[in-house]
Amino acid sequence: MKELLNEAGAITLSLPHAAHCAVISCLFEEDFRCGEWGLLEKTHIGVFGLRNIHALHAGLAITDARFVNRRPEQPEFAKRWATLPKRIALSSSRYGHLYQLITSAVPVEKVSVPVDLFEASARGSVSSPPALL
Repeated sequence: MKELLNEAGAITLSLPHAAHCAVISCLFEEDFRCGEWGLLEKTHIGVFGLRNIHALHAGLAITDARFVNRRPEQPEFAKRWATLPKRIALSSSRYGHLYQLITSAVPVEKVSVPVDLFEASARGSVSSPPALL
């Protein structure tokens, strides 16, 4: 997609986070199915962990990151979450409430200080400073 961008263009991705603690609770029950809506909606090309999301941006610099957080009792997996005996340990995961991540990215040469997803997740949604051209 990078080659298709004009000078002002950016790529925006909306990516489901596979390591949400409610999804993990489904895996403990050997139940990982796609549905008609939500995080595992069947038309999604894939679900990703935060490291995988970072790697998807090869050759691009993330300029904006929006973290969509949901407590495990909020999304479509809430019933499964409620049945998991040891859910407290999972919910304490640093990224356990990250439901979806929305990023904007531009070619790396256009940004002086890109957003680091691991640092940004601790602060919530962030944007990098304007490019220094």
